[in-house]
Parts: sequence; structure tokens; C-alpha cells
Amino acid sequence: LRRPLVSYWAMRYGADLKTPIAGIHGPKVMLIDETAGSGADMLPWMFRRNKLGPLVGKRTWGGLVGILGYPVLMDGGMVTAPNAGIWAEEGWVAENVGVAPDVEVEQLPADVMAAHGVGHDDLARTPPSPAVRTVMQTLATDATAWLPTRNHPRLPRHARAAALPAVLARRDLARPPTHPRSLGDRLAVLWAFGGYERKARGRCPLDPR
Repeated sequence: LRRPLVSYWAMRYGADLKTPIAGIHGPKVMLIDETAGSGADMLPWMFRRNKLGPLVGKRTWGGLVGILGYPVLMDGGMVTAPNAGIWAEEGWVAENVGVAPDVEVEQLPADVMAAHGVGHDDLARTPPSPAVRTVMQTLATDATAWLPTRNHPRLPRHARAAALPAVLARRDLARPPTHPRSLGDRLAVLWAFGGYERKARGRCPLDPR
């Protein structure tokens, strides 16, 4: 979630690609509630610590001390004890206190039932829950100025010249094998590469001309 947008790739066909390709580079909001514990305590804590966006919902459960690596007893029973806890410079992470939301939204049973279409009126299509509405409103507000339309700069002439034969070859694939190349196509390739060579001639120390 922290991977920043670095650059774009101008593709010959299709839309531009971005680097890194995998990443959520727009505004972010996280939903939390009182049933979120353990790793679901840790994730919103890291989300806030790295300033990725607001938390919406209810305070998380607050249980990050783990019970790991205890064997099963010979009668099939089990005994556990806490043996791992997470801490940072400010102390224990979320233990017994949870992670509080930036925007508190109560999930009332009636709202949850209505969001799943099981209200008393038994509507097939129901509005989203208050927490989801808050998230969508926040994203709509933050996204308006985040990523304006970006057009890549005009390609340099030598790049356009290098691409021209491939473009013509691709067009040739759709032609019958006996179709001759036109004089205009040949002149276009000669003109493009001739212009690039003339431009580079004066600055290339290896050019014997």
C-alpha cells in the first residue's frame, strides 16, 4: 500500500503503463470494526502510522499478543500461553486498547440487515451501510484532485523514425503477399532515418563523416 507512483511507460499500442504496475496509488480509506483483532489490529495500526488514509468504523478488538507453537497433549487436549507480543517506540501496539477510527460509524443491526437485503420490507436492492457510505464519500472527495489526466511528452524524432518500419511491417501483414510496397512508404522510411542521421552526425565522435 505504500508503493509510490514513480513513472509511466508510453506503449506503442494501448494505454500507458505505470511503475510500479501493482499498487493502489489513489486515495485510500480503511474500514474497521470491533470484531477485527490480531492481524486486523496490526493492519489498521500500520495504515495510520504510514499516513495512508483515514480509518472508518469502530475501534478494533485490541488483541495482538500471540499464542504460537504449543503442541497437542497426548490426550488430544491443548494448553496455550501468550508467548509473542508486538511493540514499537511508543509501547505495545494496540494491545488491550485496539485502534480507534478517525471517523466513527456505528454498525447498528438494522443497518447491517438492510445492507444485506434482509430488512423487514425484504427489499431486493438496499442502500449501503453507513460505514460504506462514509468511505465512498471520502474517496470521491479525495480522488477529484489526486490524479489529473496526464499525457506523455512527444516522442523524440529518432524514436518515431525507429518505430516507422515496424508500423509499416505490421500493416503489411494485412496485405496479400503479392501487394508491392508503395513509393510513398519507401520515401517515408528514407526521410525519417535520413533526418535522424543528419541530426546525429555533428555530435557523434565516432561518425567518420
